[in-house]
Amino acid sequence: MVSFTCARPRTMVAVFLGLVLSAGAVPGEGGERKTVGSGTALTVFASSGSAVVINGSRSVEMRSIGIRWSRRWRPTGSGWLLGNPTLSVELMPVMQFDQEPEAWAPALNLVYEHRLTPGSGLHPVLRAGGGILYASEEVPPGETRLNFTLLVGIGLDIDISKKLQLTPEYRFHHVSNANTGPINPGINAHTLVVGITYRLGVKELSNVRTLER
Repeated sequence: MVSFTCARPRTMVAVFLGLVLSAGAVPGEGGERKTVGSGTALTVFASSGSAVVINGSRSVEMRSIGIRWSRRWRPTGSGWLLGNPTLSVELMPVMQFDQEPEAWAPALNLVYEHRLTPGSGLHPVLRAGGGILYASEEVPPGETRLNFTLLVGIGLDIDISKKLQLTPEYRFHHVSNANTGPINPGINAHTLVVGITYRLGVKELSNVRTLER
């Protein structure tokens, strides 16, 4: 997995924001877009990135491997914001904190997604959520093993076939003990997430207008 230094988060955000805006500017043929109705999807993903303890005294690398189950509902909204509201559960059986001592943790997140559907085969996705993890060592060192997470992300679903999608994403990941320990320094991470999504029983809907008349 690829790691990133903390000097690059602005570049990562700018790249993903540019891709999302470019995707949203491309309508489908004849002013129509192809989108999907309700259904479920399964994603296998890996992430890697650089994190820093909020007080600035220490930095760590964060890596994870996980699986995401998503329930998509029929499209809502209008214009550029037309898309599928989606609720996802992420299970990360392997989450690594490259610190001294090294820590490993299972983690569980509940995530809300809004998957935009411009019809170009590039589908911008906005994510926000939170969860919990319990590490083999204190994270960061000297703090607690039980931590809570908050995340926001911006990414793309890139159609490979009718069932498969490539899903790159920039994600800001915050980890802290929510004041359950003596102090709560917290960790902020900028990560790149890459996954493969398999759509289960999701039907395409056609003739969804993208252009206002």
